[in-house]
Amino acid sequence: MSRSTRLRRFFFFFVGTLLQKGGQFLLLPLLIGSMDSGEFARFGLFTAVTFILVPLFSLNVHISAGRLFFDHADRRDQASLFVTLLTSGMAFVAGGVVLLCCLLQLVGLADPLTLGDPLLMSLVGASVISAVPVQFFGLLFRLVDRPSRFALVSALLGFGLLAVYAALEGFFTDKLMASVVAYLVNNLLTTIIGAAFARRYLARGRFRRSAVSHAISFGSGTMVQNVVSWVNAQSGRWIGTLVMPVSALAGYTLMTYAAMAANLAANVLFETVRIDIMNAHVKGDPGRSRQIVDRTLGISILAVVLLYAIVLGLQTWQDQLLPPGYHVGVDLVYAALAFSVFQIVFMRAFWLATTHKRTKSLASAMVVMAVITVGLSWLFGRWYGDLGLMVGSAIGAFLQAVTGNLLMWWLVVRKRPATPSGG
Repeated sequence: MSRSTRLRRFFFFFVGTLLQKGGQFLLLPLLIGSMDSGEFARFGLFTAVTFILVPLFSLNVHISAGRLFFDHADRRDQASLFVTLLTSGMAFVAGGVVLLCCLLQLVGLADPLTLGDPLLMSLVGASVISAVPVQFFGLLFRLVDRPSRFALVSALLGFGLLAVYAALEGFFTDKLMASVVAYLVNNLLTTIIGAAFARRYLARGRFRRSAVSHAISFGSGTMVQNVVSWVNAQSGRWIGTLVMPVSALAGYTLMTYAAMAANLAANVLFETVRIDIMNAHVKGDPGRSRQIVDRTLGISILAVVLLYAIVLGLQTWQDQLLPPGYHVGVDLVYAALAFSVFQIVFMRAFWLATTHKRTKSLASAMVVMAVITVGLSWLFGRWYGDLGLMVGSAIGAFLQAVTGNLLMWWLVVRKRPATPSGG
């Protein structure tokens, strides 16, 4: 691949993700200005629920094309894979959401997000389902190397949400309800536009039941990775409700968004070279594949350190920038930095596992780390409040990074010596 093609791909993937998340992060000041600290903390629970329930219910079959796509050279086979994975992912998530909502209604449980409101529960469930095609089309445009279309869909996701919430917010007294409705409406609009652009890649595709089992086998491992990432990054929002008032979590919730931005920066860099990583592997050059992963890891860590330097600079002006109740201590920022760096080091193990289809092997170790993280977050949260929640997550991320990379060294690198990569 020429340097100009690689730079073009990087530019559109970077700009697309920046537009998507930039709009969502620009939404935060609007949310903070329109919500009290309790509503904002509940909004954090909403985004956390969406993040966890989609992979948990779908088993990540709708995004398993991120690896399985490279096993197919025929366009019709690729189209059938896309059709099968999208249909299966939607069906799995819809079934899981309906089952969960019925269960919550039967037991009469007032969870801290919906507070038992049936309408809000239904809207949250619909929002979770709507996230499946949005994620799928974003991945599809990366796989078929159409970065400009990825950038367009990403811009709709980010700034569309900002525009829809700004338009709807005045019609709702409950601002959390307004944010959920805006999220759902924007996802539906993005899905329609994404499907229009993607129809040529889905044309002539047929549902193939045999592909579902392969997708589940591979996707279930990445599902565990998503769940553990959620446990490390966002479970503190829920654990915190057990050990402190919800309103006291506003500053912590704000820092978890900073950690999400850091993770996003690394994900952008890795996704930009996904095609290079996978193609090098399927062409029989795992050494070159690992070389790309390692180089991207180094750049990602540098990008994250620079991002947190900006956060530390803004932290000194927080009294002028943030309303009362959103205080962020400098120790909390440093704990979040440590968490982000360890999380990115773990990405090396994840990408090696994805390339070699060893996701289930990695998932086994990650489950143990998730349990440890929850225990540490709960314990430290009781002792040190929001700082303790972040420290527990950082320790869990460290253990996960060390364990994951050692496991991949044992299963992949040690047993498969690197072949000459030709530079």
